[in-house]
Amino acid sequence: MTNASPGSFGATPLPVLEAVHEIDKEIESNQDLFMRVKLKGRLDAVRHRLAKFIGAENDEVVLVQNATTGINAFLQNFRWKQDDILVGCTSS
Repeated sequence: MTNASPGSFGATPLPVLEAVHEIDKEIESNQDLFMRVKLKGRLDAVRHRLAKFIGAENDEVVLVQNATTGINAFLQNFRWKQDDILVGCTSS
């Protein structure tokens, strides 16, 4: 029997879980302050670190909830022209 479910990538590392719990405590202590004041700065800091890591500009990095949301945002904002072709692949 395995704990991994389809689409799962294994257990969350303990340092990540600890960070999540700390952020949860901060959010729960004052949700309004966090959402209205602190969240944007936190997201901007993550975008900056990620941009530096991948060699991109800050405004080229977008954070999305999941891969489906990201692909949808890209496809909806792509400048499609007549005769453009979208090619997909799957692994088997």
